[in-house]
Amino acid sequence: MRRFKSATSVLLCCLALTIQGCKDAELDGLMDEYCSCLQKNRFDPEGRYECIEMMEAMNEKYKHQPRKLNKIIEKTDECF
Repeated sequence: MRRFKSATSVLLCCLALTIQGCKDAELDGLMDEYCSCLQKNRFDPEGRYECIEMMEAMNEKYKHQPRKLNKIIEKTDECF
């Protein structure tokens, strides 16, 4: 029984580290800025060019990182 508790504790610690490792503070910050830009320029078509440039910069930065690109797509849906 004691062995089972130790194995469970180790498994839970590994799971917690894996979940934390999936977070990307830099990408989250960029997406927060992008979403704020969209909100700020909601009724200003010219102002949205700034947002488009932000998105293009993110796509360029992460062009060789498909998981991060996928995260950008997912988070873009959360902007609205």
